[in-house]
Amino acid sequence: MNRLIRISTATARLMNQGRDAETKARDLLVPAGLRKELKRAGELAAQGGLTAGGLGELSARINVERFAISARDSDPASAMAEFVVIDLESGSLAAGGEPARHADWHRLVYLTTLAKWVFMSQPRAALVLAAELRLPEERWLTGASESLGGLAAVPAETKAVEKALLSHRILLVQGAGVFACGENPDELISRVRLVERWCEASLPYSDRRQNA
Repeated sequence: MNRLIRISTATARLMNQGRDAETKARDLLVPAGLRKELKRAGELAAQGGLTAGGLGELSARINVERFAISARDSDPASAMAEFVVIDLESGSLAAGGEPARHADWHRLVYLTTLAKWVFMSQPRAALVLAAELRLPEERWLTGASESLGGLAAVPAETKAVEKALLSHRILLVQGAGVFACGENPDELISRVRLVERWCEASLPYSDRRQNA
């Protein structure tokens, strides 16, 4: 019995050492300033209730070679959010555990645009319109599309997302949520809030039109 306890303790110690090594490696790759900004962005998302738990995704460009992204099923709006580091060129994991579900889409943004931040969120009204691949009505919030840098509704397919990103900075992705890119956390969250307000205003009209 004592031998089993010693083995279990030794195994746990090794596992903890492995996690500690991963954490140290990740922290070495992510500058302290960026870690603070990731935390602040998560706090902004939490204030707006923009994420559906672990389905939310947040990432930031570290440099020309790597980006940090929330770990799979780790709510970026949580104070306990975990992040991993991905190599841009290869798409391989540089440090940390398993990345968020749509890490490839985040990587696509950093490879094809100058954006520094990407956020996948799940605000209610936007989710409803995205499910039907519908865009909010321009007449309900004139100038919204221009302010956002363009808005598109696309299926949750990499090719569709890639094509839409050529001319849009924010997407309604069917079954996934609002996929937005920007230069800083404030701009990013502001855009998502604008989309949600626009979708909220358009939703009753869109429902009536669909049922007509």
